[in-house]
Amino acid sequence: MHAADAVLTERGGITSHAAVIGRGLGLPCVVGASELVVREDERMILCGDTILRDGDIITVDGSTGDIITGEVPMVEPGLDESVTTLLSWADEMRDIGIRANADTADEALRSSGFSADGIGLCRTEHMFFEAERLVVMREMIFADSAEDRRGRVGSALAHATRGFRAYFHDHAGCGLCASAGPAVA
Repeated sequence: MHAADAVLTERGGITSHAAVIGRGLGLPCVVGASELVVREDERMILCGDTILRDGDIITVDGSTGDIITGEVPMVEPGLDESVTTLLSWADEMRDIGIRANADTADEALRSSGFSADGIGLCRTEHMFFEAERLVVMREMIFADSAEDRRGRVGSALAHATRGFRAYFHDHAGCGLCASAGPAVA
């Protein structure tokens, strides 16, 4: 999903894993599009009389659920005045905090822009999805000896430390750091 521009699935619902992770990554999502027939072996998707082939461009509108053939001009998502007003009314009535899932420093910063009170879930293993870090993890897992593995653990720890520093320091002042816990020194 990190390489995707959008998420479109045949099955699932708004709380499916694909939908939750896709939205967390800021991707437009349409899940449970049961009218689609995916022919993986032929690298095509059928939808009524429409045939989409590998390489065809589609536009996924996660707000309406529409799938449009071709490219449509995009608008960056954000909180416009009407949404901000509605959320302020809800804030006056709510008795719970709103925390976001954020697995990277970029996601934590994005959460701040959408008025999250803090971070509720941070899956630290996602820090190792970047190419350079993924190599270190694979080397650690597949090490031939305990000694080799210990050496790789040191490299993994160094990457994790840099990841936590970025997570807690790169977006200082956004209000999320204090709610997520103490910063890494």
